[in-house]
Amino acid sequence: MSATGTVCLLRRPDDFLLPSPKRSPLVKPGRYVGATTAVKKYSYKGARDYLVLSFDLFDSAEAMGTLARPLARAVPYFISLNSLGPRSKYARLLAILFPDRPEGRASSELVGALVEVEVETVMTDAEQEDLPEGLHYSRVARVLARA
Repeated sequence: MSATGTVCLLRRPDDFLLPSPKRSPLVKPGRYVGATTAVKKYSYKGARDYLVLSFDLFDSAEAMGTLARPLARAVPYFISLNSLGPRSKYARLLAILFPDRPEGRASSELVGALVEVEVETVMTDAEQEDLPEGLHYSRVARVLARA
């Protein structure tokens, strides 16, 4: 039996169960209240550094106060670290969260932040090829304001 509860018949002695692709959350595009749950730094092929903030999404700040379950968990927000100018996503995020002193902050200070976010649906891959509908996922397009 697989992790999803379906029965898988292995047909030959050298057969094995194929891993299931990771499923990413999908919600209707729009504005939500997001709570950051994780911040990770990555490097793309050693040439481009970026951050991924994970957000749990709620309809409103009031919904969060009722301990309601999030509409979606771990919705990603991708931020390039190669362009840190005043118009970058990175500069905007820090200005919203730390308006008095954005510099010299630890990444852990981003975890637990409550912000209003705009969410979009990703329908193409990195090469701009259409993804099958079952692989569409949501991502945070922009952080708009503190919630």
